[in-house]
Amino acid sequence: MHTFLLMLHVVAAVFLVGPLVVAPMSGLRALRLGNAPAVRDAARQTTLYGLLSVLVFGLGAAVVPTEPEDYTFGTPWVIIAMTLYILTLLVVLGLVAPALNKAANLLGAANPAEPETGVGDAADEPLPPSPPPGPAAPVALQDQSPEVRAKLDALRGRVAASSGITAGMLLVITVLMVVKPFGE
Repeated sequence: MHTFLLMLHVVAAVFLVGPLVVAPMSGLRALRLGNAPAVRDAARQTTLYGLLSVLVFGLGAAVVPTEPEDYTFGTPWVIIAMTLYILTLLVVLGLVAPALNKAANLLGAANPAEPETGVGDAADEPLPPSPPPGPAAPVALQDQSPEVRAKLDALRGRVAASSGITAGMLLVITVLMVVKPFGE
């Protein structure tokens, strides 16, 4: 049972925590390019994978009691890893995703999509050709107003720092689980 739960824990970590680390980075790139929809998608993915990572935590917690000879919930590396995960989740859901959402909203407000034109009556003049459907072209950060640029730069810094902290904590958690320091 231990091996099966451990395998599920590792597979879930690869497929859920991996994208959790990558999504904010793609959001930073989209933010730099001024692509509001892509920033919004990155925020949504960050939130989704953050919430789904609770499954990894749960599977890890299920692994602990199946191997009581090697480690328990009182083993220092288990306590540290679980605490770091909770802090990571708080950073992801409390800082990274909200900052990406704010950036997407700022970009969207600074670069609104063109309003759609209505269909005219037969007696009206013909409508000019409309641009192809789709989102408005992104506006790079340097093309924003100074106030919007300052806010976006601050949000970009917040996302970069907090996602870097998140990646670092997840790296420490991984090292703790592999090395298993501090014994019992």
